[in-house]
Amino acid sequence: MTLQAITTSEVETKSFNVNLPDGSQVNTSSFTGKVLMVAIIKLNTCHAGWAIELIDEMVKFYNRADVVGLGCCVDRVEGDTIWQFPRTPVGWARRREIAELLDVPMSGFHLPKYLVFDRHGRMHHYGPDGKDGEAFVEHHYCPAIS
Repeated sequence: MTLQAITTSEVETKSFNVNLPDGSQVNTSSFTGKVLMVAIIKLNTCHAGWAIELIDEMVKFYNRADVVGLGCCVDRVEGDTIWQFPRTPVGWARRREIAELLDVPMSGFHLPKYLVFDRHGRMHHYGPDGKDGEAFVEHHYCPAIS
């Protein structure tokens, strides 16, 4: 499987809201000045926990205040348990909002997706699907953090 890496730096800054389990809401634009790593998952799939764990481990690896992680579930059903990780809060967003962010049809994208927002709030890359996440992180997150 090949990586999908799409640069959006020539378009406007993109952002979306994530609803957190405590009832609060955070917008990705609130992380301006930091590098934000996001994993978008479908809660009840085999890759879901692994995708968030990957982001959490990257935050631990960099161990810097300006590198943060966020997990976002789509297709959440009332009563679903949302896992929490030591360094990476996990919440949820509507699939429609994520589809609009990625500029794809609501049924036209696979999960997990990995996003990186630079210190200016620009989304530089998104993708891939499945276990190619480690290669994606190595080639796209790491240069954005440097």
